[in-house]
Amino acid sequence: MSTEAVAVDSGVVRAQRCVICGTPLSGPLSYIFRLAGIRRSTGNPNICNRCKTHIDEGRIVEVSVLFADLSNFTGLTHELGPERTHQVVSAFLEQATSALVKRDAFIDKYIGDAVMAFFNVPVRQANHAAQAVAAAGEIQSGLEELRGRFNLNLNSAVGVAAGWARVGYLGSTFRKDYNPHRRRCQPGGAPGRTSPAGRDPGSRQHL
Repeated sequence: MSTEAVAVDSGVVRAQRCVICGTPLSGPLSYIFRLAGIRRSTGNPNICNRCKTHIDEGRIVEVSVLFADLSNFTGLTHELGPERTHQVVSAFLEQATSALVKRDAFIDKYIGDAVMAFFNVPVRQANHAAQAVAAAGEIQSGLEELRGRFNLNLNSAVGVAAGWARVGYLGSTFRKDYNPHRRRCQPGGAPGRTSPAGRDPGSRQHL
């Protein structure tokens, strides 16, 4: 990440310029770009949405994918009720997002209490697999603070997969998403553990 950055709340550090193309993302000059519709990407606040829209479409690239969710949370929702469930899930996703963005991950989507992100696209990282594992460790360790805050026995499962993939958009004629399709990165291990899905340099899956 660029050293030219400003700290914001929730622990996420936001770069003043897009780390890919250098477009101003804060300060007076950024206002001109916002008028043209260019602003921070929702997938990573340190890149602009213009870079997000053409993330290596159709190329074969090496990526690391991370999937994390709260373990056995469906059962807890019946006890917590909608308002408290919202508070717990929001806090978990906020904490996970901070761990991911600080390592230049791109948040692909939130699914209920889960988050999916990938590394090395669009921000190039020679050590993307190590960054994904480090983010997984921080997500796990961050649960200690959430347990104390909500007085709940919260656990998470995190899966990490690395390999070669064809990146691009999938969907219908009405809507297309930049959507990973790697079922094996979904965590299936015990709560509190990070499950590596392995590294298969010869595999090519659509992300």
